[in-house]
Amino acid sequence: MTQQLDENATRAAHLTEYATLDDQPLQTDLDQLTGTDVPNLLDEIRALRSERDELRGKFAAAAASLAEQVLRYGQRQREHNADREELEQLRTALTQIRHLHKDSPMDPCPLCIDADAAAAGGDGLVPYPCPTARLAGAQDCDPPHPATRS
Repeated sequence: MTQQLDENATRAAHLTEYATLDDQPLQTDLDQLTGTDVPNLLDEIRALRSERDELRGKFAAAAASLAEQVLRYGQRQREHNADREELEQLRTALTQIRHLHKDSPMDPCPLCIDADAAAAGGDGLVPYPCPTARLAGAQDCDPPHPATRS
């Protein structure tokens, strides 16, 4: 297209400099330039502008989609970090619960009381791991001393 524009510009410059109304070969060139070349170039320019506008629209849509995806990713990342932080807090709480509900393995839980046993006249002590410690993930453990037989 650039070459065609250059040729048309050269021809137009030549025509405006040398053309006269009675010069038939130059008049034919002038008719060609104004009747065919310029309208064809204008059509091509219009087509290119239309394509440019279409591409701008597609680019804007792609940019908007990308921006939305980046925002969603950022939101998911913040949610993930919040979930991770909450999970760590829950793990810490479970560890604290396990430690609060035991003096040492196999001793009675210092916080839990078996109300039914206490009402029946027992001491109401709950052996470790108590139900609360079990919910917090405490495992059964072996007695600290092997059982002796008499």
